[in-house]
Amino acid sequence: MPLTLLITMKQIFPIVFIYLVAFVFGCTPSNHPPDLPDLYPCSIIITQENQPLANALVELIPLDQTNWKWRTSAVTDMSGTAVLLTYGFPGSLPGTFKVIITKNIDDDLVYKNDDEKEKTIASYNTYSMIEKQYSRAETTPHTIEIIPNKKGTTITLDVGKAIRERL
Repeated sequence: MPLTLLITMKQIFPIVFIYLVAFVFGCTPSNHPPDLPDLYPCSIIITQENQPLANALVELIPLDQTNWKWRTSAVTDMSGTAVLLTYGFPGSLPGTFKVIITKNIDDDLVYKNDDEKEKTIASYNTYSMIEKQYSRAETTPHTIEIIPNKKGTTITLDVGKAIRERL
C-alpha cells in the first residue's frame, strides 16, 4: 500500500468514525430518539495562524449537566469548517459549551520490509498539531453559546500557533 494512502487513511479516521456512528444509530427521522431535544444548525470554523485547519476534531462539552447525554462533535473539512452533529443528527442543542479541539497525525513511519508493493508498518509516532490547552475542557479558552436559530449559526475559533508535539 503506498505511503500516502496510509497517512491519508489515518488522518480521515475521525471523519469515518463520525459517519459510522451516524449510520449505526440511524439518520432518518424514524430512528430519531424520542427524547432528543430540538437541534439547531451550527458550523464552527477552526483556524490556526489565521489559516483554515483541516482534519481537526471539534467536540462540544455542555456546561448544563442535563445535556451530557447528547454528544455533539464534527471533523473540519479542508476549509476548516466543522458542521456539528449531535448523536449522529445534524445540528446542536442550544446552550453554552466548552469547545475541545484536537488534531493528531501519525508520522515517522518505520517499515518491516522494503517491498514497495507490500510495505508493512513496524512503528510510527503520533504528534499533536494543536497546543494542549485546546484539547481539555478545563483549559480551553473557547466557550460558545448556541441559541435556537433554524437558519443556522457559524462561529470562528482560532487555536493559536502551529505546533508539532510528540504524544
